[in-house]
Amino acid sequence: MSEELHYYESDEEFGEIVSSVLLKLVREGDVEQLIGEDGEFYFQLTKQGKETMKLLQARLRENKHEEEELWS
Repeated sequence: MSEELHYYESDEEFGEIVSSVLLKLVREGDVEQLIGEDGEFYFQLTKQGKETMKLLQARLRENKHEEEELWS
């Protein structure tokens, strides 16, 4: 079986990157941080975050369409 490809040096580095991105999304209002009954942290998209996702998905579709036109 082939080795897995990783784009980070360690699990610790990966955790730091994820934490940093989540914190930025919380600060920008796209994600809400929640604490569950079990004391664990959970995250969910806010209304703003859902709108941001729609915009990003539309841009990705546009980019894909433009790229397909270039290669055809």
